[in-house]
Amino acid sequence: MARIRSIHPGIWTDEAFMGLSAYARLLLIGIWTEAYDDGVFEWKPLTLKARVFPVDNVDVNALLDELASFGLIGRIDEHPKKPGAIRNFQKFQRPKKPNSSGMLVPEWFEFVGHEEPKTTISPDKTNDGTEPVRNRLRTGTGKLSQMEDGGGDKKKEELRSSKRGTRLPDDFAPDIGWAMSHGLSRQQAQREAEKFRNYWIAKPGQGGVKKDWPATWRNWVLNCADRLGLSPPVPVIEDDEVWAKRLVFGRERLIWSSQEWGPCPHQPGCRVPNHLLEPADGTEWREWKREAAA
Repeated sequence: MARIRSIHPGIWTDEAFMGLSAYARLLLIGIWTEAYDDGVFEWKPLTLKARVFPVDNVDVNALLDELASFGLIGRIDEHPKKPGAIRNFQKFQRPKKPNSSGMLVPEWFEFVGHEEPKTTISPDKTNDGTEPVRNRLRTGTGKLSQMEDGGGDKKKEELRSSKRGTRLPDDFAPDIGWAMSHGLSRQQAQREAEKFRNYWIAKPGQGGVKKDWPATWRNWVLNCADRLGLSPPVPVIEDDEVWAKRLVFGRERLIWSSQEWGPCPHQPGCRVPNHLLEPADGTEWREWKREAAA
């Protein structure tokens, strides 16, 4: 049975969410409405296709895999029915009278943002720490915190963020060559690298724990290329003799023209045939800037 859910405006600028395809974003929101209040949903691609995309020709299996690859959903293999779970669902969806799927296992509590109930002192009994406070939300018209601008308990969220350690490492250098191989000019790539560094240094803790900084940079570049309407240049097919001459030129002078020939040897996106490369190619090579004609 579908349910009404809240959509926080911050989702549109979430790094993982921005990296998804358009249909995957729509499926994630559709799964929210199909999930139980504990963040568990039935992993049934055909049913989800009928419920979320009744008139669209999409591969829901592939979209589920895409969401899982970004860590936004997971498969609960510990349960016999192998349902799905939605990351941080219980942090942002807080129904007044929550129900349970009965399929959420303890190993997945942290993933869905589950918090153990607190204890309280009964009015006519001494507190021995054994009386959990279950659902005490009333059915009044008060505005829930996740519906307010900013959502949730801001102080708790700031405390969590301060402990995440998501600050960009000082020694991390965004791969300019990879950005150029996806349609950005050298100037655009360098400008985006500077924006990337400033963003993650100024706002540590945003977007959750970031361990794979190269992947975060690649997602940043893909979003930038999509926003600018760019596409990776179509490689020009050249024979081995042409590449061999370029390699001889590079080895003698320790220089390479990535603007003309693509990324330097042994760099992501390199167009040089692998069988022509030597282990030392590209090591300490600098960018070749052709002198302007007189």
